[in-house]
Amino acid sequence: MKNIIIIGGSRGIGLAAARELVAAGHRVFLVGRSEDHLREALSGLPAGTETAAIDMAQTDAPEKLLACLKERDWTPDGLVFSAAAFGNRNNGRSVIEPGRSDLEQILVSNVVAPYATVKTLLPALRERHGQIVLIGSTAGIRRDKGGIYGISKWAFAFSLSGQAVLEQIDLRPIEGDTY
Repeated sequence: MKNIIIIGGSRGIGLAAARELVAAGHRVFLVGRSEDHLREALSGLPAGTETAAIDMAQTDAPEKLLACLKERDWTPDGLVFSAAAFGNRNNGRSVIEPGRSDLEQILVSNVVAPYATVKTLLPALRERHGQIVLIGSTAGIRRDKGGIYGISKWAFAFSLSGQAVLEQIDLRPIEGDTY
């Protein structure tokens, strides 16, 4: 049995991953922005499933998550990143149209926040020969409609892949089609 943190685990792909991991005998710790969504997610998961309502795009979020894990005596063996920001869907497929605030939201959520989270949790993951799974998007490698969202998802996965080898962390980018 492994302890797996799922960032963005209250809905969508993250919640589906949680259900599969629990069915395979693992423990999951769901992190999401909404307490209501986390509460709904718990209804289909076994007792003992942990949650934390933390907006990982906030500067102090990785430290809050680490404190929460320590408080609950919960050491991760793996980390799944399923959360993402898309920006304004009307111009999210362009690299020119999004305004600065959309660009900043997308880059903070899809690059800066995962980077800070990995940096914070790396000692525990390294100690346990952990695994990181990045739920990405083919939008980062397609020329048709990936836009800033696609670039941001690809940038973090590509950058982390080299570092993961050095840190002896198993990195598994999973490309899913979001558009």
